[in-house]
Amino acid sequence: MTEKRPKAVGRRERRTFTAEFKQDAVRLLYERRRSGVSVAQVGRELDVRPDQLQVWVREFAAQEG
Repeated sequence: MTEKRPKAVGRRERRTFTAEFKQDAVRLLYERRRSGVSVAQVGRELDVRPDQLQVWVREFAAQEG
């Protein structure tokens, strides 16, 4: 799912996500949005910032279209 890098003093650890995790997150976001769940809620469920989810949505849309 994620890889962790050494933590800098006083900063949150930067995470990297696999392409599979991103794709699954976007798919979950689409499913949950149809049920009326907010992007923020999906982000909390996945421990991912909502704006990052939106970036992944745009990336996958560009790949498909």
